[in-house]
Amino acid sequence: MLPDSSTATCPPVIIVVPVFRNLQVTRDCLEALIASTLPENASIAVINDSSPEEELSTYCRELAARVGFRLIVNERNLGFVKSREVAREKARMPENF
Repeated sequence: MLPDSSTATCPPVIIVVPVFRNLQVTRDCLEALIASTLPENASIAVINDSSPEEELSTYCRELAARVGFRLIVNERNLGFVKSREVAREKARMPENF
């Protein structure tokens, strides 16, 4: 028998957004995500893959401070796949990792 959906707890969902270049595309993506209606069990983790664009890095830091999503910053560029794996692992850690 399936659990009643009104009492079932949903597992946490982490939306991972890797960023590297293109401030406008990053801004459009993050602002649309923040403006959407996310379920209570969803959180956002942005991973800056050592972007060479300081304006993009500053935007991500300021938005994370204002909105409260988790921001992970790679010390060096790891590429899309590895960054996604790093974000997935770090996003599981407690808030003050």
